[in-house]
Amino acid sequence: HRIYGTLNRASTDVSLLENLIGATVRLTGTVFEQQGARGFGGNRIALDDINKLSVISPAEKDLSQIPELNLKKRWLPIELAKLPRQRISGTVQAVWKNKIIVSTPHGESVQAVLRSSGSHPGVGDCITVAGYPSTDFFHLSLSGAKWQSCHHAQNTELPVRKLFNNELFTDIHGNHSIDSLYHGTAVCVRGTVMRGGEQELEIDLGRDTIRAYAGRESSGFASIEPGSRIELTGIAVLESDLW
Repeated sequence: HRIYGTLNRASTDVSLLENLIGATVRLTGTVFEQQGARGFGGNRIALDDINKLSVISPAEKDLSQIPELNLKKRWLPIELAKLPRQRISGTVQAVWKNKIIVSTPHGESVQAVLRSSGSHPGVGDCITVAGYPSTDFFHLSLSGAKWQSCHHAQNTELPVRKLFNNELFTDIHGNHSIDSLYHGTAVCVRGTVMRGGEQELEIDLGRDTIRAYAGRESSGFASIEPGSRIELTGIAVLESDLW
């Protein structure tokens, strides 16, 4: 079973809680029911302060101790929700905000949401990442994820698909469409910059707009002015809500 513990955000250091991921803890508080928009949302336990949380045993230092997620199985969302933390290993293909995409040696792409505190891996790094699995029906994601470097055969560089003239949002019949299979693949698009920034651009492809995020190792987008016509190569990411 899973239960959510609540603390006063204003008086609690979130990074302290993130460092507890994987630890066995004891919570002392008041249990209450959480009612959502569609009915009962589960039980919660309210803690008066951080002192009502005590660590029984610390988190593991080696992520290889965590079970490996079977990526060959076609998981239902309810099945994934019952799993404990799982791990995968592979090569980092994309890093943006506190999220990454990892490509396994067998070609599967898994998204992971990392802790907001702590360091993030770089594109091309070989890592093991562990977190709680979920799916939005399109792809797998690991939340509350922790990572560490590992050693395995690196993937070759992904082939780039050139998708000009809004082809990223057009199916083989010419219909307007979003193809979830582009998630985790390398694509090249052309468009006009609508809004710019150091780390983020909004680009008009002709009928649809996309956001582009600069890699952590790059010099950023600061020199690109709105109205510029650009060609951009990167990893396509499909983000959708889990519901």
